[in-house]
Amino acid sequence: MVENSRQHVRIGMAVCLVALLAASWPLSSTAASRRATPGDSAQGYPAKGRPITILVANAPGGTADITARLIAPVMEKEFGTPVVVVNKPGAGMQVGLTEGALAKPDGYTLVMTALPGALTVYMDPDRQAVPQVRELQQIALHNIDVGAVVVGADSPYRTLKELVDAAKANPRGLKAATDGLMSADHMATLYFKKRTGTDYKLVHFDGGGPATTALAGGHVDVRIGKVGSVYAMLAAKKVRILAVMDKQRSPYCPEVKTLEEEGYKDYVWYNVTGISAPKGTPRPIMELVSKAVSKSVDTEEAKKRLGGVALIGRFMGPDEFRAYWKDFEKVVEPLIPEAKKQ
Repeated sequence: MVENSRQHVRIGMAVCLVALLAASWPLSSTAASRRATPGDSAQGYPAKGRPITILVANAPGGTADITARLIAPVMEKEFGTPVVVVNKPGAGMQVGLTEGALAKPDGYTLVMTALPGALTVYMDPDRQAVPQVRELQQIALHNIDVGAVVVGADSPYRTLKELVDAAKANPRGLKAATDGLMSADHMATLYFKKRTGTDYKLVHFDGGGPATTALAGGHVDVRIGKVGSVYAMLAAKKVRILAVMDKQRSPYCPEVKTLEEEGYKDYVWYNVTGISAPKGTPRPIMELVSKAVSKSVDTEEAKKRLGGVALIGRFMGPDEFRAYWKDFEKVVEPLIPEAKKQ
Protein backbone atom coordinates (compact mmCIF):
# COMPACT_ATOMS: atom_id res chain seq x y z
CA MET A 1 0.00 0.00 0.00
CA VAL A 2 2.86 2.40 0.83
CA GLU A 3 4.69 1.51 -2.37
CA ASN A 4 1.53 2.03 -4.44
CA SER A 5 1.11 5.50 -2.95
CA ARG A 6 4.74 6.37 -3.62
CA GLN A 7 4.44 5.20 -7.21
CA HIS A 8 1.32 7.36 -7.52
CA VAL A 9 3.28 10.42 -6.41
CA ARG A 10 6.24 9.59 -8.68
CA ILE A 11 3.92 9.39 -11.68
CA GLY A 12 2.52 12.78 -10.72
CA MET A 13 6.03 14.18 -10.49
CA ALA A 14 6.79 13.02 -14.03
CA VAL A 15 3.52 14.36 -15.43
CA CYS A 16 3.92 17.74 -13.82
CA LEU A 17 7.60 18.03 -14.69
CA VAL A 18 6.50 18.04 -18.33
CA ALA A 19 4.14 20.89 -17.49
CA LEU A 20 7.01 22.73 -15.79
CA LEU A 21 9.20 22.42 -18.85
CA ALA A 22 6.38 23.57 -21.09
CA ALA A 23 5.70 26.54 -18.84
CA SER A 24 9.35 27.60 -19.07
CA TRP A 25 9.30 27.92 -22.89
CA PRO A 26 8.97 31.44 -24.30
CA LEU A 27 5.39 32.57 -24.66
CA SER A 28 4.09 32.98 -28.17
CA SER A 29 2.48 36.29 -29.04
CA THR A 30 -0.92 34.58 -28.80
CA ALA A 31 -0.23 33.17 -25.33
CA ALA A 32 1.21 36.45 -24.15
CA SER A 33 -1.88 38.27 -25.31
CA ARG A 34 -3.96 36.07 -22.99
CA ARG A 35 -2.31 37.43 -19.86
CA ALA A 36 -4.49 39.65 -17.72
CA THR A 37 -3.23 43.21 -17.37
CA PRO A 38 -3.31 45.36 -14.23
CA GLY A 39 -6.07 47.42 -15.80
CA ASP A 40 -8.37 44.45 -16.22
CA SER A 41 -11.70 44.69 -14.41
CA ALA A 42 -14.94 42.75 -14.11
CA GLN A 43 -16.58 44.82 -16.84
CA GLY A 44 -18.32 42.45 -19.21
CA TYR A 45 -17.64 39.40 -17.02
CA PRO A 46 -18.85 36.88 -17.69
CA ALA A 47 -19.60 37.20 -21.37
CA LYS A 48 -23.13 35.97 -22.14
CA GLY A 49 -23.11 32.28 -23.00
CA ARG A 50 -19.41 31.79 -22.36
CA PRO A 51 -19.01 28.92 -19.89
CA ILE A 52 -17.06 29.09 -16.65
CA THR A 53 -15.16 25.91 -15.79
CA ILE A 54 -14.53 24.72 -12.23
CA LEU A 55 -11.66 22.24 -12.26
CA VAL A 56 -11.81 19.63 -9.50
CA ALA A 57 -8.46 17.95 -8.89
CA ASN A 58 -10.20 14.92 -7.37
CA ALA A 59 -12.33 12.05 -8.62
CA PRO A 60 -16.14 12.37 -8.69
CA GLY A 61 -18.00 11.73 -5.45
CA GLY A 62 -15.59 13.25 -2.97
CA THR A 63 -15.96 16.40 -0.91
CA ALA A 64 -14.40 18.70 -3.50
CA ASP A 65 -16.63 17.30 -6.24
CA ILE A 66 -19.81 17.46 -4.14
CA THR A 67 -19.25 21.07 -3.13
CA ALA A 68 -18.27 22.15 -6.65
CA ARG A 69 -21.60 20.82 -7.89
CA LEU A 70 -23.39 22.76 -5.18
CA ILE A 71 -21.69 25.99 -6.18
CA ALA A 72 -22.11 25.59 -9.94
CA PRO A 73 -25.92 26.07 -10.19
CA VAL A 74 -25.83 29.08 -7.89
CA MET A 75 -23.14 30.68 -10.04
CA GLU A 76 -25.12 29.88 -13.18
CA LYS A 77 -28.15 31.67 -11.77
CA GLU A 78 -26.04 34.59 -10.55
CA PHE A 79 -24.09 35.07 -13.79
CA GLY A 80 -26.59 33.84 -16.39
CA THR A 81 -24.01 31.64 -18.08
CA PRO A 82 -23.12 27.92 -17.95
CA VAL A 83 -20.84 26.76 -15.14
CA VAL A 84 -19.26 23.38 -15.84
CA VAL A 85 -17.57 21.12 -13.29
CA VAL A 86 -14.69 19.12 -14.78
CA ASN A 87 -12.86 16.44 -12.77
CA LYS A 88 -9.10 16.25 -13.31
CA PRO A 89 -7.84 13.72 -10.74
CA GLY A 90 -4.33 12.33 -10.60
CA ALA A 91 -1.08 12.37 -8.61
CA GLY A 92 -2.66 13.47 -5.36
CA MET A 93 -4.41 16.50 -6.92
CA GLN A 94 -1.28 17.65 -8.74
CA VAL A 95 -2.64 17.09 -12.25
CA GLY A 96 -5.76 19.21 -11.74
CA LEU A 97 -4.03 21.93 -9.74
CA THR A 98 -1.32 22.23 -12.39
CA GLU A 99 -3.83 22.59 -15.23
CA GLY A 100 -5.79 25.18 -13.28
CA ALA A 101 -2.74 27.16 -12.22
CA LEU A 102 -1.49 27.37 -15.82
CA ALA A 103 -4.86 28.45 -17.21
CA LYS A 104 -5.58 31.91 -18.60
CA PRO A 105 -6.28 34.24 -15.64
CA ASP A 106 -9.55 35.67 -16.90
CA GLY A 107 -12.08 34.17 -14.48
CA TYR A 108 -13.30 31.49 -16.87
CA THR A 109 -11.18 28.76 -15.26
CA LEU A 110 -11.55 28.34 -11.51
CA VAL A 111 -9.91 25.68 -9.34
CA MET A 112 -11.40 23.74 -6.46
CA THR A 113 -8.65 23.65 -3.84
CA ALA A 114 -8.68 21.40 -0.79
CA LEU A 115 -6.37 21.95 2.16
CA PRO A 116 -4.06 20.59 3.40
CA GLY A 117 -3.72 18.37 0.32
CA ALA A 118 -3.06 21.25 -2.07
CA LEU A 119 -0.26 22.52 0.18
CA THR A 120 1.73 19.29 0.02
CA VAL A 121 1.70 19.42 -3.80
CA TYR A 122 4.11 22.37 -3.86
CA MET A 123 5.74 22.05 -0.44
CA ASP A 124 7.26 18.67 -1.23
CA PRO A 125 10.24 19.50 -3.48
CA ASP A 126 10.34 15.96 -4.87
CA ARG A 127 6.99 16.53 -6.59
CA GLN A 128 8.48 19.35 -8.66
CA ALA A 129 5.22 21.29 -8.91
CA VAL A 130 5.15 24.21 -11.30
CA PRO A 131 5.60 27.53 -9.42
CA GLN A 132 2.14 28.69 -10.47
CA VAL A 133 0.50 26.17 -8.12
CA ARG A 134 1.97 27.99 -5.12
CA GLU A 135 0.80 31.27 -6.64
CA LEU A 136 -2.88 30.39 -6.96
CA GLN A 137 -5.13 33.23 -5.79
CA GLN A 138 -7.69 32.40 -3.15
CA ILE A 139 -11.26 33.51 -3.88
CA ALA A 140 -13.58 31.88 -1.37
CA LEU A 141 -13.55 29.10 1.21
CA HIS A 142 -16.98 27.51 1.54
CA ASN A 143 -16.91 24.42 3.77
CA ILE A 144 -14.94 22.57 6.44
CA ASP A 145 -14.62 18.95 7.47
CA VAL A 146 -13.58 18.76 11.12
CA GLY A 147 -10.67 16.51 12.07
CA ALA A 148 -11.38 13.52 14.29
CA VAL A 149 -9.64 10.73 16.20
CA VAL A 150 -11.41 7.55 15.13
CA VAL A 151 -11.22 3.92 16.27
CA GLY A 152 -13.13 0.78 15.34
CA ALA A 153 -16.38 -0.03 17.11
CA ASP A 154 -14.70 -2.98 18.85
CA SER A 155 -11.57 -1.07 19.82
CA PRO A 156 -10.43 -1.51 23.43
CA TYR A 157 -9.80 2.23 23.60
CA ARG A 158 -12.93 3.92 24.88
CA THR A 159 -11.44 7.36 25.50
CA LEU A 160 -8.76 9.56 23.98
CA LYS A 161 -6.68 9.22 27.14
CA GLU A 162 -6.70 5.44 26.88
CA LEU A 163 -5.50 5.63 23.28
CA VAL A 164 -2.76 8.16 24.04
CA ASP A 165 -1.57 6.24 27.10
CA ALA A 166 -1.38 2.99 25.11
CA ALA A 167 0.56 4.70 22.31
CA LYS A 168 3.04 6.24 24.76
CA ALA A 169 3.55 2.90 26.49
CA ASN A 170 4.28 1.16 23.18
CA PRO A 171 5.78 3.61 20.64
CA ARG A 172 4.99 2.54 17.06
CA GLY A 173 3.14 -0.45 18.46
CA LEU A 174 -0.26 0.83 17.28
CA LYS A 175 -1.13 1.09 13.60
CA ALA A 176 -2.58 4.34 12.26
CA ALA A 177 -4.38 4.38 8.89
CA THR A 178 -4.15 7.29 6.46
CA ASP A 179 -5.88 7.95 3.16
CA GLY A 180 -2.56 8.07 1.32
CA LEU A 181 1.07 9.12 1.43
CA MET A 182 1.37 12.93 1.81
CA SER A 183 -2.42 13.09 2.11
CA ALA A 184 -4.64 15.12 4.43
CA ASP A 185 -4.81 12.22 6.91
CA HIS A 186 -1.04 11.81 6.76
CA MET A 187 -0.49 15.45 7.72
CA ALA A 188 -3.19 15.28 10.41
CA THR A 189 -1.62 12.15 11.91
CA LEU A 190 1.84 13.70 12.05
CA TYR A 191 0.38 16.79 13.72
CA PHE A 192 -1.47 14.58 16.22
CA LYS A 193 1.75 12.74 17.02
CA LYS A 194 3.52 16.04 17.58
CA ARG A 195 0.83 17.48 19.83
CA THR A 196 0.26 14.34 21.92
CA GLY A 197 3.84 13.04 22.15
CA THR A 198 2.88 9.68 20.63
CA ASP A 199 4.11 7.57 17.73
CA TYR A 200 2.44 5.03 15.43
CA LYS A 201 3.24 2.69 12.59
CA LEU A 202 1.59 4.41 9.64
CA VAL A 203 -0.33 2.37 7.08
CA HIS A 204 -1.15 4.31 3.90
CA PHE A 205 -4.25 3.37 1.91
CA ASP A 206 -5.51 4.61 -1.43
CA GLY A 207 -8.33 6.83 -0.19
CA GLY A 208 -10.45 7.39 2.89
CA GLY A 209 -12.89 4.56 2.12
CA PRO A 210 -10.30 1.76 2.29
CA ALA A 211 -8.68 3.35 5.36
CA THR A 212 -11.97 3.43 7.27
CA THR A 213 -12.87 -0.08 6.14
CA ALA A 214 -9.56 -1.37 7.49
CA LEU A 215 -10.22 0.45 10.75
CA ALA A 216 -13.70 -1.02 11.09
CA GLY A 217 -12.29 -4.46 10.36
CA GLY A 218 -9.69 -4.24 13.10
CA HIS A 219 -6.70 -4.25 10.74
CA VAL A 220 -5.45 -0.93 12.13
CA ASP A 221 -5.93 0.71 15.52
CA VAL A 222 -6.73 4.34 14.77
CA ARG A 223 -7.34 6.83 12.01
CA ILE A 224 -6.74 10.54 12.43
CA GLY A 225 -9.30 11.47 9.83
CA LYS A 226 -12.33 13.70 9.43
CA VAL A 227 -15.89 13.56 10.73
CA GLY A 228 -17.28 13.69 7.20
CA SER A 229 -15.07 10.93 5.84
CA VAL A 230 -16.14 8.45 8.54
CA TYR A 231 -19.74 9.61 9.00
CA ALA A 232 -21.37 6.72 7.13
CA MET A 233 -19.41 4.18 9.16
CA LEU A 234 -20.18 6.13 12.34
CA ALA A 235 -23.91 6.04 11.60
CA ALA A 236 -23.63 2.29 10.96
CA LYS A 237 -21.89 1.92 14.35
CA LYS A 238 -18.79 0.40 12.78
CA VAL A 239 -16.44 3.08 14.13
CA ARG A 240 -16.32 5.42 17.11
CA ILE A 241 -14.98 8.97 17.36
CA LEU A 242 -12.92 9.64 20.50
CA ALA A 243 -12.42 13.39 19.98
CA VAL A 244 -12.93 16.14 17.40
CA MET A 245 -10.44 18.84 16.43
CA ASP A 246 -12.46 22.02 16.73
CA LYS A 247 -13.27 24.79 19.20
CA GLN A 248 -16.75 23.40 19.63
CA ARG A 249 -18.31 19.96 19.46
CA SER A 250 -19.54 18.66 16.15
CA PRO A 251 -23.30 18.73 15.51
CA TYR A 252 -22.86 15.29 13.94
CA CYS A 253 -21.50 13.69 17.13
CA PRO A 254 -22.37 16.17 19.93
CA GLU A 255 -21.54 13.70 22.70
CA VAL A 256 -17.86 13.62 21.65
CA LYS A 257 -15.44 16.00 23.35
CA THR A 258 -13.05 18.33 21.56
CA LEU A 259 -9.27 18.02 21.85
CA GLU A 260 -9.37 21.24 23.87
CA GLU A 261 -11.78 19.66 26.34
CA GLU A 262 -9.32 16.78 26.57
CA GLY A 263 -6.57 19.20 27.61
CA TYR A 264 -4.88 20.11 24.31
CA LYS A 265 -5.08 23.89 24.05
CA ASP A 266 -5.73 25.53 20.67
CA TYR A 267 -6.02 22.19 18.91
CA VAL A 268 -7.94 22.82 15.68
CA TRP A 269 -7.56 20.86 12.44
CA TYR A 270 -9.86 21.25 9.48
CA ASN A 271 -9.87 19.92 5.97
CA VAL A 272 -11.29 22.79 3.95
CA THR A 273 -12.44 23.28 0.38
CA GLY A 274 -12.56 26.52 -1.55
CA ILE A 275 -12.30 28.20 -4.94
CA SER A 276 -9.03 29.61 -6.26
CA ALA A 277 -7.90 31.08 -9.59
CA PRO A 278 -4.69 31.40 -11.62
CA LYS A 279 -2.31 34.17 -10.63
CA GLY A 280 -3.22 37.41 -12.38
CA THR A 281 -6.99 36.98 -12.23
CA PRO A 282 -8.37 40.51 -11.72
CA ARG A 283 -9.55 41.30 -8.21
CA PRO A 284 -12.98 42.60 -9.37
CA ILE A 285 -13.68 39.24 -11.01
CA MET A 286 -12.58 37.43 -7.85
CA GLU A 287 -15.00 39.56 -5.83
CA LEU A 288 -17.90 38.68 -8.11
CA VAL A 289 -17.14 34.95 -7.86
CA SER A 290 -16.69 35.22 -4.11
CA LYS A 291 -20.11 36.83 -3.74
CA ALA A 292 -21.72 34.03 -5.74
CA VAL A 293 -19.97 31.38 -3.61
CA SER A 294 -21.18 33.05 -0.42
CA LYS A 295 -24.76 32.73 -1.66
CA SER A 296 -24.26 29.04 -2.39
CA VAL A 297 -23.27 28.37 1.23
CA ASP A 298 -26.59 29.72 2.48
CA THR A 299 -28.92 27.77 0.20
CA GLU A 300 -31.19 25.13 1.72
CA GLU A 301 -29.96 22.64 -0.87
CA ALA A 302 -26.37 23.23 0.24
CA LYS A 303 -27.23 22.81 3.91
CA LYS A 304 -29.10 19.60 3.15
CA ARG A 305 -26.37 18.05 1.02
CA LEU A 306 -23.51 19.16 3.28
CA GLY A 307 -25.39 17.80 6.27
CA GLY A 308 -25.75 14.47 4.50
CA VAL A 309 -21.98 14.04 4.47
CA ALA A 310 -21.29 15.77 7.83
CA LEU A 311 -19.69 18.88 6.34
CA ILE A 312 -20.13 22.39 7.71
CA GLY A 313 -20.75 25.36 5.43
CA ARG A 314 -18.39 28.18 6.32
CA PHE A 315 -17.57 31.16 4.12
CA MET A 316 -14.36 33.19 3.84
CA GLY A 317 -13.76 35.85 1.21
CA PRO A 318 -10.47 36.38 -0.69
CA ASP A 319 -8.49 38.11 2.05
CA GLU A 320 -9.64 35.90 4.91
CA PHE A 321 -9.15 32.75 2.86
CA ARG A 322 -5.66 33.88 1.83
CA ALA A 323 -4.69 34.52 5.46
CA TYR A 324 -6.06 31.13 6.49
CA TRP A 325 -4.10 29.48 3.65
CA LYS A 326 -0.83 31.12 4.74
CA ASP A 327 -1.38 30.12 8.37
CA PHE A 328 -2.04 26.52 7.30
CA GLU A 329 1.23 26.55 5.34
CA LYS A 330 3.08 27.31 8.58
CA VAL A 331 1.51 24.27 10.22
CA VAL A 332 2.07 21.85 7.34
CA GLU A 333 5.55 22.87 6.12
CA PRO A 334 7.50 21.50 9.12
CA LEU A 335 5.60 18.20 8.80
CA ILE A 336 6.79 17.54 5.24
CA PRO A 337 10.31 16.20 6.10
CA GLU A 338 8.85 13.76 8.62
CA ALA A 339 6.12 12.72 6.19
CA LYS A 340 8.75 11.69 3.66
CA LYS A 341 10.20 9.26 6.22
CA GLN A 342 6.84 7.60 6.88
